[in-house]
Amino acid sequence: MTENLEKHKKLIRNLVEQAQALNYNDQKAFHKLREKARMILKNIPAVKEYASSLLNIEVDLPSSPWGNTIGHMISGEWDKTVNKIVGPLETALQKLELFGDETPKETEYSNKIFIVHGHDREMKESVARTLEKLGLRLIILHEQPDMGRTIIQKFKDYSDVGFAIILLSPDDKGRCSRERSKLRARARQNVIFELGFFIGKLGQKRVLAIHKKHKEFEFPSDYAGVLYAPYDAAGKWQYKIVEELQAAGYSVDANKLTSK
Repeated sequence: MTENLEKHKKLIRNLVEQAQALNYNDQKAFHKLREKARMILKNIPAVKEYASSLLNIEVDLPSSPWGNTIGHMISGEWDKTVNKIVGPLETALQKLELFGDETPKETEYSNKIFIVHGHDREMKESVARTLEKLGLRLIILHEQPDMGRTIIQKFKDYSDVGFAIILLSPDDKGRCSRERSKLRARARQNVIFELGFFIGKLGQKRVLAIHKKHKEFEFPSDYAGVLYAPYDAAGKWQYKIVEELQAAGYSVDANKLTSK
């Protein structure tokens, strides 16, 4: 146990308590705490991978039936939003308690990148071309030969990669059977399954989920620490891919993105 371990755990516990004590709908305090939490996690080497998951957390204000934004959230939605900060913090704390704060030795990973996708062909092709520009080998399952294998056998055989990019496009709709809420857009079930598979196989910092913006999109639950990036028209997602690949030890050059 290193000398700073208890200090790091105490810092994170304090952040969790501050998040849970946030006043209802205090958006200014929420954003301030989110940035503070991100900065602290970023500076604890053993759990810095969780800092990125706090990057894009916003307070999504609901809209009225007339289309204008309402300036406050209902209590249940506010609690869910606060939990988006608490989740990564508690996961980081659990990691420190189980394994201490020594940074584990990096493993050598394959130069192959797996792309998990749904029905959005344009999104898949754009991400694939980006990886090709960066000089990486990409694996798209349906483009590989079947050789008489079942889907799960084929998936397992081609999952020997160093990084996975999960494309969350709003292809399906669903809701909890116990609620009467309206249907919300979701990624396909195979995409969620493969997201969980790669988190278990590679760890959170080697899995990047890119989501297509949609007003009613529902993110998978219970995935604290997963990196999410919006698929925006300006192409900022391409540089997020470069950033995360570099953080995972890949030698990739963002300048190649502008080449034809």
